[in-house]
Amino acid sequence: MPGRTPSSPSEEPSADATPAGQQLARLCELFGQSLGTPCGPRDSLVDLGGDSLTVTRLISSVHRELAAELTFQDVFDHPSPHELAQLVGGAGRPPGDSP
Repeated sequence: MPGRTPSSPSEEPSADATPAGQQLARLCELFGQSLGTPCGPRDSLVDLGGDSLTVTRLISSVHRELAAELTFQDVFDHPSPHELAQLVGGAGRPPGDSP
């Protein structure tokens, strides 16, 4: 959306050394790579202009990097790294498990 900017640096994930903190930081990176712009933990993929191609890139990256399978619906229901981290961190859907 015009005029929408990513979260301020103060909203960036901290250097949390826990697995959940590392996963959130990685998801922020994957969102940013997919969108082509920095992304904070509470930024919405849709609000930052994400489209079906962006979602496809994100799903592929999450599968490759975090070994979690997501659907388009998962991403649209959980459009921020913070929300998606809760799904993926809760084991989400293991590879091969159908929705």
